[in-house]
Amino acid sequence: DNTVDFIEKINISSKVFIENTYTKGGDICNIGTTVDEFEYIFNNITRKNTELCYDTGHNLINSDKYIYNLREKINLVHLSDNNGINDSHDSIGTGKLDLEEVRELINLKPEFIVLEVRHENINESIKIVERFI
Repeated sequence: DNTVDFIEKINISSKVFIENTYTKGGDICNIGTTVDEFEYIFNNITRKNTELCYDTGHNLINSDKYIYNLREKINLVHLSDNNGINDSHDSIGTGKLDLEEVRELINLKPEFIVLEVRHENINESIKIVERFI
């Protein structure tokens, strides 16, 4: 309920994105870590310009069915890969991220796709993303 109240009080006309996260305990602030929490938020806010930022790296650590359940709310994607334990922002295709998920996310036609990968191997990630565009 605190998140819903906070979002409702944001007094700007631009879009507000809320991002799927993960927890390892001791969080000071955490919007949501499950599809159920985000469904609750979206079902209880009246602010229509609030959308989901889907982070692939966070979902690898704390897996849930965001693409299946909240696809209509995903309008910003943070793409990165990891080993499912640490949010290390590895290049696409070097960890546990399924390339079919990358294709599916791109097919959603989000307004923004952000590559959140280390610069050393960004070109490989760009090539993979370009295959699906």
